[in-house]
Amino acid sequence: MIPKQHFVNICEMTEEQSLIMAKAFRTLATLTDEFGLQGGFRLISNKGKDACQSVEHLHIHILGGEQLPEHIN
Repeated sequence: MIPKQHFVNICEMTEEQSLIMAKAFRTLATLTDEFGLQGGFRLISNKGKDACQSVEHLHIHILGGEQLPEHIN
């Protein structure tokens, strides 16, 4: 999930940008059947060097469609 507007990361959003992301999350909730995510999914957003953020633009990975491991190392 990638916002069209530039967001540096999840911690540096304006109030307006947080409303855009809220709409994106609500839209994702309506697409679970289309994406085959009825059983659940995991969202991941890396923020900062320690989290290995390599793209300086907020994007959220949507993982699902199969049983995921409990922990990601």
